[in-house]
Amino acid sequence: QMETALEFVEDDVSPEGREALIEALGAAESGLRELESGFHFGRLLQEGVEVTIVGRPNAGKSSLFNALLRDERAIVTEIPGTTRDALRETINLAGIPAHLVDTAGIRESEDRLEAAGMEKSLEYVKRSDVVCFVVDGSEPFCEDDRRVWEAIQERPVVIAMNKSDLACRAQLPEEVASAAIQVVRLSALLGTHVDSLRESLAGVLNRDRPGEQDSVVVSNLRQQECLRRARAHLVEGREAWRRGLSEEFALYDLRKSLDAIGEVTGATDIEDILDAIFSTFCIGK
Repeated sequence: QMETALEFVEDDVSPEGREALIEALGAAESGLRELESGFHFGRLLQEGVEVTIVGRPNAGKSSLFNALLRDERAIVTEIPGTTRDALRETINLAGIPAHLVDTAGIRESEDRLEAAGMEKSLEYVKRSDVVCFVVDGSEPFCEDDRRVWEAIQERPVVIAMNKSDLACRAQLPEEVASAAIQVVRLSALLGTHVDSLRESLAGVLNRDRPGEQDSVVVSNLRQQECLRRARAHLVEGREAWRRGLSEEFALYDLRKSLDAIGEVTGATDIEDILDAIFSTFCIGK
């Protein structure tokens, strides 16, 4: 319609047509915004996510690591501090590749090797998409547990209250329980409710999943930047049209928006666009 108004000055756009165009441009902007918002999820699908298992020694981190993998990958003993180097394996969480990391237990220690392992654990926490905090549910929440919490509370946290097959003695502090995304009681040893933990972790990772109606997921940084530029030009063009400025001002930005979209979808021929426009409007009457 704008192209028509520009090419055929005598066929001015009616106020109703102008409002309809503003509404259509708003809908187009919303669509571009949804595509942009799906970029983070697209990156998750392409690169995978980091899920770090943390906790004090002997909370059952390695047992839970093995249970999530459904494989005896980590060595499990009753000796605290067995895990010194982080183990990393990939599992599927609701269609998302998740890089699962079993870390060294965090506690007060003067052992240099153990301290180095704990430092590595904290590095993994910093770059985690979600942290699984393993708490020994058969023992009271202690200072080492609190030390772990203080190190991870800035990240999205799901708490695994482990050893549910034993008498429950742990009571999470209110500030910990309320800040965690979810608390799952389970037994890594018996495998009880481990699937519930998988679902909880997948739920955190799927928060940015586009709606079912959105079949396109953008995972390329260049494409995301093109969409950002396309939406910015669309907003400028809509604003120019809303303010009643000359069609040239609005069309300049809308053409720039189409150019940016064309960088994602492939070059778009302006003649094809004009043909589509003229096929729906009667010119010269």
